[in-house]
Amino acid sequence: MVALPASYFTANIYLDFFPDRPESAVGIVLGAGIPGVTLSWAVAGIHALKIAGSNPVTALRYE
Repeated sequence: MVALPASYFTANIYLDFFPDRPESAVGIVLGAGIPGVTLSWAVAGIHALKIAGSNPVTALRYE
C-alpha cells in the first residue's frame, strides 16, 4: 500500500526531467500495481491455506 503512491510520486519526479512528458502516470501505476498486489496476496493466501491444511506432526518429524 505504500509502494503505489511512492512509485507515482517517484515517476513524476523522474518525468520532470523530460520536456515532452505524459500528463498523468496514474493509469500506468495502477495497471502495474493492482495485478502485482493481487498476485502477491494470491500467492500468500494459497501458501497459507496449504500450510493450514497440513498435519503439524509431519512437520515436526523433520525438526
